[in-house]
Amino acid sequence: MNGWDAGYTLHVWGFHESKLSVDDVIPRVNEVKKMLEENEKILKG
Repeated sequence: MNGWDAGYTLHVWGFHESKLSVDDVIPRVNEVKKMLEENEKILKG
């Protein structure tokens, strides 16, 4: 799973469709957080 896929899944199935449980959300949130932290490191140089 990558950050973009996790973000899309959270957006569509979590917020719009309300089909995800907490157990489905937590790993995806962590994946998005990891992606954001990696990008922050790149942007800071």
